[in-house]
Amino acid sequence: MRYIVVFTLFAIPVAKGFASIREAANYLERTYDDPDLSPIGLYDALGAVVISDQQDNCILTDMDECKVSRLAQLYIERIA
Repeated sequence: MRYIVVFTLFAIPVAKGFASIREAANYLERTYDDPDLSPIGLYDALGAVVISDQQDNCILTDMDECKVSRLAQLYIERIA
């Protein structure tokens, strides 16, 4: 698991890991279609960086990189 998708589920922050960026980006894109989910961002665990440019239809304009990074790192610690 290299890519971490960070989103909210019923306003509760959640993170989920994926092996490929394509899977992660697709999952993040699907959060736009679900009224109970809200996308926050995408994190590259290997490079320890937040990925800010998404697909054209999945741009996160108000993404808080510190929040994405912190939540993704907490997720990684929890599953390790």
